[in-house]
Amino acid sequence: AKWIFREFNELPHVFEKRIDPSYEATDAYMQLFAPSSLMNSLGRILVFLSGSLGAVCVALAAVNDAILLHVKLGNWNLLWYVGVLGVVYSAGQGMMPNNTVIP
Repeated sequence: AKWIFREFNELPHVFEKRIDPSYEATDAYMQLFAPSSLMNSLGRILVFLSGSLGAVCVALAAVNDAILLHVKLGNWNLLWYVGVLGVVYSAGQGMMPNNTVIP
């Protein structure tokens, strides 16, 4: 991306001098999307709860796989709940910040 912003035959020190003023505005813009501690905590709780309940369902399926299909809670069987727990787990993962991405 650096080559797109550079002028033709522009020296590196001239490029840095031209680009330096934009860092302050870029930093302010990136702070608009900073993850909040509330969303991080909520995501961690969702991941923990859905992961633990999903582990219980997987353990039950390891004992007897028919349990997921024939045991019903409410109007739905446990396989439906496993799918819902997977969606909740993914939503919780999305709420937590990714430490490998460098903004």
